[in-house]
Amino acid sequence: MKTFIDGDTIAYAAAVSGYKSVDGTDDPVMAMQVTLGRVKRSLDHIIEATQASEYKLYLSDDTVNTFRKAFYSDYKNNRPKEKPPLLEAARDYMKHVWGAQVWPGLEADDAVAIEQTRVQHTGCIAAIDKDLLQVPGLVFNWRTGTTVLVTEREGANSLYLQSLMGDKTDNIPGLGFCGVSTIQKHSLTSHAKRGCGEVSARKILEGATDELEMYQRVRDAYEDTYGSEWKYRLVEQMNLVYLIREFNGGPVLWTPPQ
Repeated sequence: MKTFIDGDTIAYAAAVSGYKSVDGTDDPVMAMQVTLGRVKRSLDHIIEATQASEYKLYLSDDTVNTFRKAFYSDYKNNRPKEKPPLLEAARDYMKHVWGAQVWPGLEADDAVAIEQTRVQHTGCIAAIDKDLLQVPGLVFNWRTGTTVLVTEREGANSLYLQSLMGDKTDNIPGLGFCGVSTIQKHSLTSHAKRGCGEVSARKILEGATDELEMYQRVRDAYEDTYGSEWKYRLVEQMNLVYLIREFNGGPVLWTPPQ
């Protein structure tokens, strides 16, 4: 089986834990050894657990270079500016020893989503980010050791949930709040007036039989909240949360289902 690995969290977790494990000892050599050793153990674990006959490992391009940042300047602006001291060392090790690739303008989760789509969802994605649950196929969580098989319907549901809820980690607002008609139609609580959380988002999509119906419900909610601006707002948020599945001279962005 082909395994497609999102290396960002592996590098970050190793850099943080390696640095903390020797914090105060003033031993940079040991810190480096711990960090690179943890990267190696994580990758060995993934390859063994997924029984990979072949793997591809990806790292994200710098955030300032990504296509999301180009059209939404606040993307990931809430994240700390200072990076773990050994992060670049971990990334370099993954590039030079493990063959990690960086796709210009894309993030690692976009790259593995593209690869999984290219093999018609027969591979396995290795990642701990919930965003990858929008991509049909096997997803291995290397932190918990669990594997799930994401169906097309489940993948679409995850995507449209994110379009409503947003993602605080990446500074993506999502719907923001629910309008009166949406609250009444889906029997939401008064909390939905202040924000569309997971409970409200799930109720809006509850019972939708396919992606087209999911989209229609999300579209109606955006129109109720934003009026004449609904289309701009929806397209913007969808392209922030949607993982790229095709690259043709540039990332092929989300389009509404027909």
